[in-house]
Amino acid sequence: MRTKTINAVKIIPMLLAGVTALTCCLGLAAARELAFLEPPDGYVYHGVSPHVPDVEAYIAALGDPALYPAVEGMHAAVPGTRPRFLERTVREFLERVCEAGRIPHLSFAMSIGDGEAVDDLIALTDRYDDLIRTIGGVIRDFGDPVFVRIGFEFNGSWNNYHPGLYPLAFRKFVDLLREEGAENFATIWCYEPNGPGDFDAVGPDREYLWYPGDDYVDWFGIDLFQHGTFVADGQSGRRQGERAGGRGSESPYERTVRFLAMAERHGKPVFISELAAVDAHITGDELDTAFADGRHDWDMWFAPFFAFLERYPQIKGFNYMSQDYRGTKYAALGWGDARIQINSYIWERWIDELRSERFIHARDLQELGL
Repeated sequence: MRTKTINAVKIIPMLLAGVTALTCCLGLAAARELAFLEPPDGYVYHGVSPHVPDVEAYIAALGDPALYPAVEGMHAAVPGTRPRFLERTVREFLERVCEAGRIPHLSFAMSIGDGEAVDDLIALTDRYDDLIRTIGGVIRDFGDPVFVRIGFEFNGSWNNYHPGLYPLAFRKFVDLLREEGAENFATIWCYEPNGPGDFDAVGPDREYLWYPGDDYVDWFGIDLFQHGTFVADGQSGRRQGERAGGRGSESPYERTVRFLAMAERHGKPVFISELAAVDAHITGDELDTAFADGRHDWDMWFAPFFAFLERYPQIKGFNYMSQDYRGTKYAALGWGDARIQINSYIWERWIDELRSERFIHARDLQELGL
C-alpha cells in the first residue's frame, strides 16, 4: 500500500521514542511504515461530520481556532438518488473543506437509497463505472490528500450488501479511481459493531467474504454510537449482540475488540468515521441546572470513550457527529440528542480532553506535513 513520510516538528520526540524502543528489543522486525495519512502512534485526528449546520454549530462552540477539527466528513452514495449532482456535490465539498484547512473525509455508500444496494452491479457490470471515474477525476484534480470510505458499515443488515461480491465492488471502485489518476486518497473499510461479527469470514475458496485485501485498504474504520460498543457493560450490549447474529451471544463490544485485533494483525490504523453519543440523550443546560445529567452522561459515555482511545492506540482518528437525532428516523432506535455543546458540564470536559497533545487539530496539519 501507499505510504507517506511525515516531517513534523510536533511529533519528532514521539518518533524518536518509538525507534529507540524498537531497537532496544531484540528479535523485533523493523517498525511498519505508516499508511497514507497515518500519524505516528499516540496521535489522533479530531474530526467532525457530516451535516454543515451541525458542523458549523460545533465549531462555533469550540471558539478557539487552535481546537478546530483537522478532518471533516460528508456522506454520499453511488449512484444515490441524484447521480447527476454527485460530481458538483463532491467538488464543492472538497473546495469548502480545503478552504477551512481540514482534510476531507468522503463516504460513499454503494446504493440508490436506504437499503437499495448496488455493490453487485458495481462488481459485475459497468453500469456505474463512468460515475465512479468522474469521482476519481474530481479527487485527482483536487490534489490534496483525501480519505475515501467505500461501502461503509459493509455487513449491516440495513445496507443489504452481498458477501463475496462486496469486496469485488470495493476493489473495482478503488481501481476506477486510480485509473483516473487519483493517487491522493486513503481508503477506509468501515464496520459497525451492531452488525454481524462475520467481518473476518472466508468462503469455501478461503477468500474473504467482506475484506477487500491489504492492497486496497489503507485504514480500517468503525462507527460507534452506543456506549456498549466500546464499554464492556454487559446486558444491553449482550442483547444487541443476540439481535445482530454472528458468534452466538457475542456483544457489540466484543465484536469491536475483535475488529480492532484484525486491524492490528493487518497492520492498519483505525478511523472512527462516525461517532455520536446517541444513547446519552444529552440534556441542555436549561433543563440540567445542577448538571446531574451531565455528570451521568460524562461518566457513562465520554470518560469511557477517552479511556478506550488510550487502550487501543491503533485508533488514530474520529469524526464526532454533534447532532440531535430526535425527530429523525433514528429516534425509533432510541437515539437521542448527541450535541455535546448543549451541556456545559460535558462540553468543558470535552474541551479539556481536546487540549491534550495527542489530538491533531487543523492548525497542526502544517506541522505534520499533511
